Amino acid sequence: MALLEVEHLTVSLPTSDGWVHPVDDVSFTVSRGEILSIVGESGCGKSTTALAVMRLLAENVRIAGQIRLDGADLLQLSEAEMCALRGNRISMIFQEPMTALNPVKTIGFQIMEPLLVHTSMSRTEAREKAIDLLARVGIDQPARRINAYPHQLSGGQRQRIVIAMALACEPDLIVADEPTTALDTTVQRQILDLLLRLVSETSIALMLITHNLAVVSEVADRVMVMYGGRITETGPTSDVLAHPIHPYTKGLIGALPRADLPPGERLVPIAGVVPRLVDMPSGCALADRCPAVIDACRRARPAERMIRPAHQAACIRA
Repeated sequence: MALLEVEHLTVSLPTSDGWVHPVDDVSFTVSRGEILSIVGESGCGKSTTALAVMRLLAENVRIAGQIRLDGADLLQLSEAEMCALRGNRISMIFQEPMTALNPVKTIGFQIMEPLLVHTSMSRTEAREKAIDLLARVGIDQPARRINAYPHQLSGGQRQRIVIAMALACEPDLIVADEPTTALDTTVQRQILDLLLRLVSETSIALMLITHNLAVVSEVADRVMVMYGGRITETGPTSDVLAHPIHPYTKGLIGALPRADLPPGERLVPIAGVVPRLVDMPSGCALADRCPAVIDACRRARPAERMIRPAHQAACIRA
């Protein structure tokens, strides 16, 4: 059985134009020791899916479907029961570490906090574990750095601190929302290597949210492509990137810079923009931007179909 099972997840937001669905009937699984990457343009529902799994959406947001962790439906738990899980069995790495960290608390206090809340460790034991975690994520002189404040660290170091906080209680699942976006290329590579090593050593399941297909190609076991709050394609990373089926996936790959492009050849961007949630088409969400659209695409929402073993796409022309 998969560690995380999401079935028919729909997130509804109230607006002045009525209820809209940034996540619309999404189903997927994540197994222990697996890295599932969710990709797509901004506004496609990636981060909302992550926040729904963590139950961190606003109180006026409706969440329907099932989100099961080891068989227990998280949507049926009270807020107190979710607080016992967050930072313990499931953790989240946020996109911008400077906003995820408390600027007036030392990094040592912030790493120790989940240990003191979720375990029976004493402050001395928690401090020793925090120093060990700092060393584990590659912070030099951890015994001295533990007394530093976030503003005294670089962006890459702050991201390592957030990862150390997520790892503190040895969770089963980590949700990482664009963990390398604000970092330069060298630090980005170091953070990715760190995440890969941690998953390999601990069998943590990692749900990686990103728009960077280059990152996906290097780290993910499976990839799930989202557009308009829906899954358009999912499958093994090597299969999806080498043999994309959905026009949207092909468009994302076609817009990716490559070293083998002839000098002067321009990238091919996807025409148009992601539709507003209040203007979402009733058929295929990509219909207005798709070069292969036909009338049938606009009439009904395409269902996901198995095209190759473990490789699915929601396109009537697949």
